[in-house]
Amino acid sequence: MVAFNFTVPQDFDPDMTIPLLLCKSSMEGNPVPVPRWKEAIAKCRGLRSRHPEDPAVFHLSGLVAFFIRNPEAAKAFCGQALLIEPGYADARQALEGYLESEGGDMDAYMEKLGKGVEFLRKEYLDQAHRLIGQGKPAEADRFIQKACAVVNPDQTALGDYATCVAEAENLMRIGRFGQAMEQIVRGMEGLWTGMDEDAVLRTVETFDAAPDRRQFAALVCDLIESRKAARTTVFELGCFAGFNLNLVWETLAAETRDTVSFYGLEPNETAVSYCRKHYPFIRIHRGTHRNMTSGAGPVPERVDICLVSRVFQVLHPRDVAVIMGLLGERADCLVICDDILNLDGDFPVPRGSLIIVHEFRKVLEKAGFRVDDVVFAEVPDRACTGFIVARNSRP
Repeated sequence: MVAFNFTVPQDFDPDMTIPLLLCKSSMEGNPVPVPRWKEAIAKCRGLRSRHPEDPAVFHLSGLVAFFIRNPEAAKAFCGQALLIEPGYADARQALEGYLESEGGDMDAYMEKLGKGVEFLRKEYLDQAHRLIGQGKPAEADRFIQKACAVVNPDQTALGDYATCVAEAENLMRIGRFGQAMEQIVRGMEGLWTGMDEDAVLRTVETFDAAPDRRQFAALVCDLIESRKAARTTVFELGCFAGFNLNLVWETLAAETRDTVSFYGLEPNETAVSYCRKHYPFIRIHRGTHRNMTSGAGPVPERVDICLVSRVFQVLHPRDVAVIMGLLGERADCLVICDDILNLDGDFPVPRGSLIIVHEFRKVLEKAGFRVDDVVFAEVPDRACTGFIVARNSRP
């Protein structure tokens, strides 16, 4: 059991007040709205910047991380407090509780953390890669999620795949499965459609440098070059600001770029404007998958390679089935970047209240595709574990 104590330091910073009050409220069983937790997270981030040698600041950050459901970050923050002051009792008590609950060893953990959070992340990913190599992706996911959580302390951690499958089965048993699906879709629709210009810029900066995006682009480039065709039509459904298509364009050999036509479809008006301004070679249309059947805008009638990146995970299964059916009529090759661990599952699996992991093989085969290749992300994050390449099997 984890014990939570916080000894108020003599040089108390007033910005500690909100995080402390919210942690206390949560411990007492009172619900805390998400905006208030975001405020506490921001306060802790500022405290760590101003007081990088104060163990109390890191311990408080650990308490907040625990209550936003990121125990891996909570462990790391408490460990960092002990690296600053080994005798700091509050952090030691909490960290011992975290490690005891998962069968971990304090000395071993502190030795790894002493080499840096990035070293700890790499340790987790190395274990994940070993398990993937042994044909155990579901077991590997536990370490993937730990790796992602430790370097993203401000985010709620996603449960590992095996746990989420069990939770999905329970939701079906108690009749709340459909409700959980609808909640995820509504939440993500509100997030993406409401993004303003600043949010679009932050998203572009974040994802343009993401290793999984670059691996995705390299995979698509290999498919383009292997076609050895005079021209190739590449279309991305839900292309947001166009950074995936731009990464493909940048990765292609110069002599190949002129043989590829790039198209995109995106519902967010601000993202579409960004794409038109920065990537004029992309013929982008504002709309949803329903526009694919209307003949409106630059949506090609036939697609050689269709990209769908982190879109399916925020869509309801019924919409995914409709989209797959449309693509089955238009696309020769489909490349999916998503959480792919449920590839051979029997039903979609919610990961908490954030994303949906679809049973891709069943949905693809129903739409007339066969799975040609499955590639795990070299550097996965919590919402992307790999890539699926599917070919249209219809004549």
